[in-house]
Amino acid sequence: PIRGALLGSFTTAHLAPLIELAARASGLTIDLYEGGYGQYRQELLNPTSELYARDPEVVILAVHEGELGLPPFVDAADAAAVVESELANWTTYWETIAEHSSARIVQYNFTLTAPAPFGHLTTTLPGSRHAMAQALNLRLGASAAGRVGIVDCERLASSIGKERWFSARQWHSAKPVIPPRSSVLSSASAGSVSFSISTTRCGVGSSAKTDSADSSWGVVRWVKRSSPFSVTSCS
Repeated sequence: PIRGALLGSFTTAHLAPLIELAARASGLTIDLYEGGYGQYRQELLNPTSELYARDPEVVILAVHEGELGLPPFVDAADAAAVVESELANWTTYWETIAEHSSARIVQYNFTLTAPAPFGHLTTTLPGSRHAMAQALNLRLGASAAGRVGIVDCERLASSIGKERWFSARQWHSAKPVIPPRSSVLSSASAGSVSFSISTTRCGVGSSAKTDSADSSWGVVRWVKRSSPFSVTSCS
């Protein structure tokens, strides 16, 4: 089995077995270590933590928008610097994991809350938290290229509807991942893990032949198709 770790900022008790099940459907067996609720920073920053003791091959950072340190609003001239500072926080986590292990990393990007506090004005206010979070998602993707897998939670939430994605009542009662989000997230997570593992075994930059003509988008297409995402060979 692939040694994996799931570190979350929300309750992951229901998500972990679904990721293992979705991975098995694609022919990949994952043995997931599940970190404690909201303990992802403690786990990855402590070189003697259980995370590193298990020598994971892949680490999933399952985080949500509430973990961002972005302020509600800044002057437009300061927005880019604030986004870069927040980006540095997350890339530092990646570097810390790389320093203490050889694990590939998969991170969830940030689903933006709906409705946006400034409504349609948000698109004209680069200093709003909503706009900065949008910019951060783009910067995360650019920074992750070639070294970290990104599960595009913002796109997934938009595809099924933000109101279905997030239930304030259930969030405040148990901080869970709830259907339909749990099934979508587990599928996307397993697909991203599969692709990350394939690039490790084949070598980054080599050609990983998948069931999608464009392997970089294989995770997205796997969620929408009945056939599982799978790596068949490396050349």
